[in-house]
Formats: sequence, structure tokens, C-alpha cells
Amino acid sequence: MLESAYSACLCYEFGQIGLHFEHQVRLPIVYGEVALDVGYRIDFLVEDIVIAEIKAVEKLLPLHTA
Repeated sequence: MLESAYSACLCYEFGQIGLHFEHQVRLPIVYGEVALDVGYRIDFLVEDIVIAEIKAVEKLLPLHTA
């Protein structure tokens, strides 16, 4: 499936279990003392504590293993 499908499913699941979350949150990059708005967005900010990024690949490869 596409990442957008997984994202919609996560929105639904977070709502079902009552978690507070924000989707597609802008995140400025701080370089030295300058905040640069380079258009970076995190997929989910959950309970103002956890950042969740969604990735979808066709097949798991050895490089995906940590």
C-alpha cells in the first residue's frame, strides 16, 4: 500500500484509542542560531512526545534491518 493509506489507518487507530496526535506537523530546521523553514514535515506527533514517521517499501532489504 502507499504511505498515504498507512497514514489514514494510523489516524483512525490513534483516534480509536484516544491518543492526541497531530498529522503533518511543520518542523523548522535550526542551523546555528537560525531557524530555517525548509518545508520539512513530520508524519505524526503523538501526545506531544513521540515522533512517528511512516515509510513504505515494496520489499524489506538487509539495509532496513537495524
